[in-house]
Amino acid sequence: MFSVYVRSELDPRDADMVKLTLVFHRTGYDRVRKLLLITGPYSEWDKKSRSFKPDTVDNVAKNKLLQQERIKYLKVAEKWEYSGSDWTPLELARYYDTDNYSFNRNSTVSQIFDLQIREYSDRKRYRNGKLFTGQRSAESIRFIKKSHERFTQSCYSKDFSRYRFKDIDSSFLHDFMHHELERGSKNGNRGNVNTKLRRLRQAFIRAKELGVYSVNIGIFDCVGAYLKFPRTFSKAVSHETIVNIEQMDRTGFLKREKLYIDLFLFSYFAGGMTGIDICYLEHNWIENNVINYERIKYPHRARVILTEKAIAIIEKYRY
Repeated sequence: MFSVYVRSELDPRDADMVKLTLVFHRTGYDRVRKLLLITGPYSEWDKKSRSFKPDTVDNVAKNKLLQQERIKYLKVAEKWEYSGSDWTPLELARYYDTDNYSFNRNSTVSQIFDLQIREYSDRKRYRNGKLFTGQRSAESIRFIKKSHERFTQSCYSKDFSRYRFKDIDSSFLHDFMHHELERGSKNGNRGNVNTKLRRLRQAFIRAKELGVYSVNIGIFDCVGAYLKFPRTFSKAVSHETIVNIEQMDRTGFLKREKLYIDLFLFSYFAGGMTGIDICYLEHNWIENNVINYERIKYPHRARVILTEKAIAIIEKYRY
């Protein structure tokens, strides 16, 4: 059950005037009040009918405004009830707030995922005169969103698009985690559960920044161990191994396989230059056997002094 009604009291700043507030009620929640910018003489206010009297032109207009204000909120509440949303009186009271976050404060988890997808899709950055977008990150979030949609349908028979942030509790997180671990075990992996939980937490953080209601980032403490990436071990190889790779017989290798070996060796000879930076390497970055460039993944410039073996690989592929 829910209701929206007008409450009156003496205006503490002017004892002759009435102070009106709109009260939002829903069973199971605390009542919320919202001040109305409509007032008049307290002697003309009828508590029983919750309207002004007598029927002067001014009072008729005020009563009409009060009715319109009440009905516009009732329509929103009725829409939420019809759709099955688990809304709160506070959300209803702030639905028409005119600040920048009025829409975002009522967003579902799915809507925040969609917002992040749009934000990453629109993200552009330039490195060494080349344009890079956030499309890959957007695709990653889209994939994570689909995993949640699959989970809620499979385990709860409920559409993920109806979930608000207050619906995501420790039970949800544990169920999701075990569901993804079980799916991953069939393929011999952990279902990438740490990345999926991290992406969901990022959605919570983004929602918190936007002022969305009922966002509790603390609930992720219950799955803190699974937010961490698995322990990794060093994959560094010894200098002797590099020498063996360098001197190995490549007669039976395909052309592209020979290229892969040279890219790996070049990374080593260039002091650990990352693969993505090597892929975008251009001759005009090199001057006096020194590479000066802006790193692709980080907004920092790097300077690499080329060794003779690195130069030899560059010359090998010069067109």
